[in-house]
Amino acid sequence: MQQQQQICLDLVPFMARGIAQNKAARQELDKICAGGGIMIDSAVTPRRRAYGSYFREKDVFTELYCQKATDLIVTSFQENENGRKAAAAFEQLLKKCWRAIYNYVKTSGREVPFESFWQFLMKQEPRLTARELRNLPAPPVLLDKHRRPLKPHINSKDMLDGDFAIFWYLVNVFGKTLTEQGPLFHSNFQAHLRVQEKMTGDRQAPVLTDRQAELADMLWQSIDQRLKGIPASLDEYFHTLEYTRTAGYLFKRENFGGLPFDAIARAPVSRRELRRAIETMAAALSNETQATAELKQAALDFFTRTLLIRACAAEYDKLRTFVLRESRREGKTAAKRLQADKLKAELAQAQKEIATWKEKLAEKQVLLNELQLKIDKTEMARQKERDQWEAKLDESSQALDKLLASPNQENEAERERELSPEAVEAIARLNVVIIGGRSDWQQRLKEKYPRFAFISPAEAKYDLAVLAAADAIVICWKCLGHSLFYRTVGYAGKYHKPIVYFGSSNEQQLLRLLQRKCLPPGKEERHRD
Repeated sequence: MQQQQQICLDLVPFMARGIAQNKAARQELDKICAGGGIMIDSAVTPRRRAYGSYFREKDVFTELYCQKATDLIVTSFQENENGRKAAAAFEQLLKKCWRAIYNYVKTSGREVPFESFWQFLMKQEPRLTARELRNLPAPPVLLDKHRRPLKPHINSKDMLDGDFAIFWYLVNVFGKTLTEQGPLFHSNFQAHLRVQEKMTGDRQAPVLTDRQAELADMLWQSIDQRLKGIPASLDEYFHTLEYTRTAGYLFKRENFGGLPFDAIARAPVSRRELRRAIETMAAALSNETQATAELKQAALDFFTRTLLIRACAAEYDKLRTFVLRESRREGKTAAKRLQADKLKAELAQAQKEIATWKEKLAEKQVLLNELQLKIDKTEMARQKERDQWEAKLDESSQALDKLLASPNQENEAERERELSPEAVEAIARLNVVIIGGRSDWQQRLKEKYPRFAFISPAEAKYDLAVLAAADAIVICWKCLGHSLFYRTVGYAGKYHKPIVYFGSSNEQQLLRLLQRKCLPPGKEERHRD
C-alpha cells in the first residue's frame, strides 16, 4: 500500500472496524475463517495491539470481529501463496458487501472521481424497517404511489464507517488514481488522520508552569502523608486509617452490585497514572492558587476516585482481554469443528469414490483376465502351428537337399556316360528348332546338324510356320527376349510341341536333353530305321 504510506494514513483499522460493524461482512468473514486454508501472518499480533485503543471504543463483540478482520487484511499483504488466498477472499468480501463502491472503482477508467460519487452515497435513501415505522410519532409519514414510506434525504454520513478506507483501498488495489479531491475528501481524510494520531500517539503529560508543578508536588506530598504512602491498589487503600475514617461509604461492597469487588480491589494501579491525574488537576489551577486544606482534601478525593476508576478499568481490561481470548479460542474450536466435519464429509465422499473405483477396477481386472486367457490360448495355438510349420520346413529342407543331391549324381552319371553314335545320328535326323543363344554357338551347331533350324534372338517376329514341322523346340532362355520367349511358348503349347529349356552352351548336355525329350527307349529304334 505504497500510496497510503506516502500520505501517512493506515487504512487497515478503519477497514477492519467497518467490516465488524457490517452484518453481511461479519457473516462473510465467519465463512472465510471457518473455511480454513489461510494461515494468519505472525505480523498481525503487534499491529492488532497498535489498533487496540481504536477497537476498544466499541463493545467486545465488535472488537472481536475487528481483530478477525485485521488478521485477514494484514495476511493479504503477504507475497506468497497464503497471501494470495487471503487477498482473493478479502476482495470477494468487499465485492459482496460493498458492491456499489467495488463496481464503481472497478468500472471507472484510470482516474476515479471521488466527490461526485461520494455525494451520490450521501443522498442514498435507506428504507425504514417495520419497527421504525411503528416508532414514528403521529402524524404518520407520507406514502408514495406504491404505498411505501417516503424517506428523508441523508445530509450527513458517518466518516468512520469504513466506506472511505475501503474506497481508497480498492483504488490502490486496481492501480488507479483518485481525482476530485474536494471538500468531502479532505474532511474524510482529516477525520481519519485525527483518529490515527489519537490511536498511535503516546499520552503526553500535561504542560505545567513552575507554580502548577509546585502545587502538584505539594498536593502529592499531602496525599502521601494522609495515606501513609501512595497505595497501588484499592486493597492497600482499604487498610489505611483515612479510608476507615472518612471514605468508607464510597467503597461499600453493595454499591458494586454484581461486579467482582474483590478482584477490583486487588487490581494493581500504576502510581505514574495516579501522579499524572494530580498533575492534570494542577494544570487546571491558576498560578495564584494556594495549597489550602480544602484544595488538599479535594486532591485526596480526586485521587481516591481516580484510584477507583483505574482499578475498575484495569479489571475491565483484564476481563475484556479474557473474553476476547476465550471468544477467539471458541471461534478457532468451532472453525476446527467445522473443518473436521468438512474433512469427514470429504473423507466419506472419497471412500465412496474409492469403493466405486474398486468395483470398476475389479470389473476391469475380470475383463483383463479373460483377455489374457484368450491371448494365452491364441499364443499356444500359434506356437503349436509354428512348431508344425517348423517340422514341415525341416522335412522340406531335407527333401530339397535330397533333390539337390540327386540331379548332381545324375549329371555326374550322364557325364560319365557318352552318347552312342546311333543316338547322335538319330538326334541329327530330328527337325529341331533352336531359338536364342549366341550367334557363334548357333553357327557351330548348324555346321554339325544341318536339319536343325536356328532363330536369332533379334528375330522377334519370325514366321511361326517354321515351328509347324519341328519335332522339338529348344529355348535358350539365357539369351532370349521376353516377347520372343512368350510368343514361342504360346505356339508350342497351342500345338503340343515338346519344349527343351536350355541354359548353357554344352553340346553334349543339349543332345542328352533332346534324347530324353524326343527319343525315349523304343522310339530311338524307329528313328534309326
